[in-house]
Amino acid sequence: MTTTSALTYVLAGVVALAAFLLGYFLRKFAGEAKIGTAEAAARRILEEAKAEAHREAEARKREALLEAKDEAFRIKRDAEREIREQRGEVQRLERRLVQREENLERKLETLEKRDQTLAHR
Repeated sequence: MTTTSALTYVLAGVVALAAFLLGYFLRKFAGEAKIGTAEAAARRILEEAKAEAHREAEARKREALLEAKDEAFRIKRDAEREIREQRGEVQRLERRLVQREENLERKLETLEKRDQTLAHR
């Protein structure tokens, strides 16, 4: 084996090692870049999902609040109607009571007149 031939083998080994290391580092950097891009995309997707969930939660909150206001309005309206009906019933009963009192007063007057008439005889 000659020195040139040994030198050629060593040089070929060094070139092969350099090519291997270059390929390794290029793949490593390319993979890290893809991972970084994927992580950024994942963060963006996660933020968008959080924002969408927040919007949906706010929409549900507004809808629930509106339904609660509607229910409160219905309850108030029904209560006011019931109060009006009860007041009407109370007024009707008061009128009946006044009529009874008037009838009793007339009967009492009639009885007092009879007593006076009987007492004068």
